[in-house]
Amino acid sequence: MFRSSGWRRASGVLAAMSFMVISAGAPSASALPRSDEYPMFKSLHGGMCVDVNMNDHNTWSRLTVWDCNGGDNQRWSGGFMAGGNIQNLGNQKCMDAADPNNDDTGPNGNDVGTFPCKQAATHNQAFFWRGTDAGLGYGPIETPFAGRKCLEIRVNPANPYAVPPRGTPVQLWDCNGSPWQQWKLFKFSSK
Repeated sequence: MFRSSGWRRASGVLAAMSFMVISAGAPSASALPRSDEYPMFKSLHGGMCVDVNMNDHNTWSRLTVWDCNGGDNQRWSGGFMAGGNIQNLGNQKCMDAADPNNDDTGPNGNDVGTFPCKQAATHNQAFFWRGTDAGLGYGPIETPFAGRKCLEIRVNPANPYAVPPRGTPVQLWDCNGSPWQQWKLFKFSSK
């Protein structure tokens, strides 16, 4: 049973993944077709995907991890390796490090969500995937926000290697190479 009414069943062979760089300006909603050709970010720790919680379309929506299901709320577009905005196909908003004071500071544990894409490039919406196509293809998703932070699954400090439950938030933390900071571009297939 899937929890998102906006979920679309992936069908057929997925088109080859293309990397497109979104300019520093905010992309229009019409610039991103709803398509299965866009990848998801799959975690090394637990094998779940970055997910817009409950396919939320509010102004700011928290990111969590959930079973990879091919829904548009798990699909992303952007200049993954070149940096810049990474935009969600489901709600057409950009990955965003919460920065309510607009002061480019964020402690470890700072929430990550989606927010309307900003016209000017800002650190809290600039994310870079540092993975490779070699080996397993995992790498961190980094942002220059608040120094240099990485996207990670909020783990249980008493047992950080336990598989996180569905709906666990993602957050920013100092980059440290841990498995809960490792992501790969993943294409879902229902076959």
